[in-house]
Amino acid sequence: MEWKELHEKYGRDIFDVCLSFNLDPVLLGALIKQESNGNPNAKSQCGAFGLTQVMPDTATCYDYDLSTPRDQIFAGAHYLSMCFKHKAVQGNIELALAAYNAGWGNVSKYHGMPPFKETRHYVRKVLQYADEYRQFLKMLEVVKSPRCSENPSKRRMSRQHPSRKTMKHVNGFGG
Repeated sequence: MEWKELHEKYGRDIFDVCLSFNLDPVLLGALIKQESNGNPNAKSQCGAFGLTQVMPDTATCYDYDLSTPRDQIFAGAHYLSMCFKHKAVQGNIELALAAYNAGWGNVSKYHGMPPFKETRHYVRKVLQYADEYRQFLKMLEVVKSPRCSENPSKRRMSRQHPSRKTMKHVNGFGG
């Protein structure tokens, strides 16, 4: 799923939920892209389900119903926030993602990043997606800015070249 579609479908929920858990919405959006590519019906071989690939027992523990995308996002955000707070993670983004993927126990056991290829790849990929999502959101802000939506004739006027005197001044030759 492309960022535009993911953001249109789930962006509002991602941003709302992140306010509740004091999480970076860009990171949660990236996690969703990595976990399910935006598919609310995704199911892993080990039984993790939904947009955030939360285990049903974990969702039940936090009292979420994984049948709705919003609850899937809530369950994943809740679990990720718990990962950030774990004593072995202490707020470190990479370790929180590793704990989300491989479990707190493995982060504790290895006193940091577990040596698992899958987990290391997962963390790199989520961080890469976070950069992509952040760039998409920046581009979206530019497109929605007032300058982009103003009258085209005004835009043309604002693109006219400045006078020679101004150009000389800009180039450092005027006074």
